[in-house]
Amino acid sequence: AVLRAAGGRVRRPDGSPLLYGKRGQADDVDFANPWFVADVGEAVEAFRR
Repeated sequence: AVLRAAGGRVRRPDGSPLLYGKRGQADDVDFANPWFVADVGEAVEAFRR
C-alpha cells in the first residue's frame, strides 16, 4: 500500500499486476504470493523535475 501510494507498482515477472488475498489456488496454498517485482513505476519522473 505504501509503495502504491507513492506512485510505485508491484507486478509479476510477466508484467501482470500482483493480486492479493487469493484463495483456492490450484497450484499453491491460500494467500501465497508468486515471484514479484516492485518498482517506482513512473513516480521517479516526479523527482527528476
